[in-house]
Amino acid sequence: LGIIKVLNKSSMDKTIKITLSTAIGSYISIVLAALVCGIELGISNVIPFAIAISTMVYWHLLIGIGEAVISALIIYYILKTKPSLIITQNLMGVD
Repeated sequence: LGIIKVLNKSSMDKTIKITLSTAIGSYISIVLAALVCGIELGISNVIPFAIAISTMVYWHLLIGIGEAVISALIIYYILKTKPSLIITQNLMGVD
């Protein structure tokens, strides 16, 4: 909801707000999942903490860019072709 509050202060189109929110959310989720996985690997003594966390997060910072772009493109396409498939529950302050 923090992303939405910031974007609602802008004059962007609703489609762009949703697309940008999707990209940011997917990027953050990929990096956080990698961090948690690195912690789990460290706890299991498979790999030392420092190596597991730094390696997982480093690579997923890069992978997250692709994930964000792909997710944003998919949501943008759906919003342009069949917007009824996306339910925003009025979080964007419009509609």
